[in-house]
Amino acid sequence: MKELALKQFEQFYRMFTCMVNDYDDEAWYTMGHKKTTAYILAFHIIDSTKFYLRDDSAFELENGETITVEGPVPAQKISRADILKNITLQKAAMEKWIHEIDFKAPQTEFPWTGPDMESVVIFIIRHNTFHLGEFNALLNEYKKGDAKDNFGDNIY
Repeated sequence: MKELALKQFEQFYRMFTCMVNDYDDEAWYTMGHKKTTAYILAFHIIDSTKFYLRDDSAFELENGETITVEGPVPAQKISRADILKNITLQKAAMEKWIHEIDFKAPQTEFPWTGPDMESVVIFIIRHNTFHLGEFNALLNEYKKGDAKDNFGDNIY
């Protein structure tokens, strides 16, 4: 199961990276509404995954500075370069976490995910895929239906 999870996350981060790169600066900050703006959705994917990994490190900006975010929306606008940096950092952290956890170990910290760590992994995959779909829909809407097929193009 670990190898399957690693492959799922590898594909996820590859699709996420492609989608972030497909946005331009205008769409990044303006497409969507309130909490479904592209940059906020991208931040939520990173931030919520850190939550389930129990990673309380600060969010790193591309320029090397860090910010601490209280609540679901960052006080400042997060750039595509900031998200891309955090995708790289988080992909490495995810791989390390997957290798270190015992999938059959019981867990009670996140009862909505299920009884064991494997359930947490599955929940993260499902949660991130849901939001990646929202993120891709915004991109496709912005590109008037002509966005790249970032799902199909990134599957082995």
